[in-house]
Amino acid sequence: MDTISCAMRVRVALLAATVSILPAIAQAAAHNVDAASAACDDIAGAPFCTVQAAINAAAAGDRIEIAAGSYIETLTIDRNLTLHGAGISAVEGACDGQTNLLGAPAVSVQTGVIVLLTDVTIKGGTASLGGGVNNAGILFLASSEVCQNSAFNQGGGIYSSGALSLTRVQVYDNQQASAGVEGGGLFVASGRTLVRNSTFTSNRVARGGGISVANGATLVLSRSTLKLNFADGTLPSVVSSRGGGLNNSGTAIIDQTEIGENVVLDSAALGGGIFNDGILLMARSVLHDNGTDHELGVPIATGFGGGLHNTGLATISSSTVSGNLFNPLILGFGGGISNTGSLSLSNVTITENANGGAGFGGGAGIYLSGGGSVRVRNSIIAAQAVGDDCGFGVTTDGYNIDSDGTCGLVDVAGGGTDQPNVADVGLSPLAGNGGPTITHDLADDSPAIDGGNPAGCMADPNGVGPAEVPLTADQRGRAFVEIAGIGGNPSGCDIGAVEFQPAP
Repeated sequence: MDTISCAMRVRVALLAATVSILPAIAQAAAHNVDAASAACDDIAGAPFCTVQAAINAAAAGDRIEIAAGSYIETLTIDRNLTLHGAGISAVEGACDGQTNLLGAPAVSVQTGVIVLLTDVTIKGGTASLGGGVNNAGILFLASSEVCQNSAFNQGGGIYSSGALSLTRVQVYDNQQASAGVEGGGLFVASGRTLVRNSTFTSNRVARGGGISVANGATLVLSRSTLKLNFADGTLPSVVSSRGGGLNNSGTAIIDQTEIGENVVLDSAALGGGIFNDGILLMARSVLHDNGTDHELGVPIATGFGGGLHNTGLATISSSTVSGNLFNPLILGFGGGISNTGSLSLSNVTITENANGGAGFGGGAGIYLSGGGSVRVRNSIIAAQAVGDDCGFGVTTDGYNIDSDGTCGLVDVAGGGTDQPNVADVGLSPLAGNGGPTITHDLADDSPAIDGGNPAGCMADPNGVGPAEVPLTADQRGRAFVEIAGIGGNPSGCDIGAVEFQPAP
């Protein structure tokens, strides 16, 4: 799997759609919709009273301006159009914008249709697939919010089986209308979805609290946030609860993104932050303070992967896995990462994670079981909150650090290049240290400084082969530099997600 080509294919498909519609937009007629106007008329259209009447009257490529107000309609868009509202909520999280679209769902985009939709609040809809939006075409949704919708099957907020682009979109407070729903904010059923500069918060369904990606579908998630989402297993259903932030069975490419404080609420929980049984490629991101909680009155079972539970193929580079945990009553393994599939880690910092119950010792940083494999290079696995750094040894590609000797690292005396049993790795608290995501900075006496591979830090592009993609920057986007007089000399990079750069 070529990381770059996956991302490029998504971007090319969406760019081609944009180019194809631009000539039509340039010659477009404009139609106004204003339900509050005393002069509105759905036949004369000066202005229209309803959005659907304007859609029906428009030619392909036309533009529809929707005035402030609430429009209770189930819109069916069957031709190439641009729709522009008056704006979203002035107060973040209020779910009450200038232009509110309410329907069941509010917006349906038909197959083969290209739609640009901006500056609207899509709220209060309930449907089988996509409570707010059901997209089968090519939809560009920007500067908008999708909130307080619900679904009976998939996609509390948005359901997409076509090509979807979300830019500066807030997706929050969407939920399930019945037990067993997948994809609280977004369900990617098929096709390609590109999410940029967007947030998914406080969405709650049975599986994939923030986002769920189906087998065969592709998600590219960039400079975005998945936070405070729930995979809620308290209601009996045929769908097991997993993936508080993200449930991925397809291909998920994640870059410069925060996935934090998501929860699986189930006594037998999997993947508080991410559950992956597909292909997961994550870079320059942070997976923090996710976990699993226990439903009162239900027998206590076993949980795996407070941060990430991987049964598929995953490769993570220049990223942080920190503070993920289990409810102490749950027998939990792999507070940070639990793996039964193929996992590759390059310049990753894994720290302050906590196991639960009698699983205290079983790999709070990384737990390996079920024939899974983990390859680790230039990474820190140290100072877990509760439990050992590793449960069973990892396969080391060199230049790693642990704090308790449980990861099977090989030091210089044993013919290796690792640093096992380092009591103090010199990690600062998780904080904003520059860049789009939070990190653990290095103290100026950390053994990680200039401790990476002198030949340069490399990443594994597909989770199963050798490291062959050069890394040029840390999680924050800062270039690798050698600090004279500190650490090993020469060095291609520091160990872990952050490249130390002292203050002037």
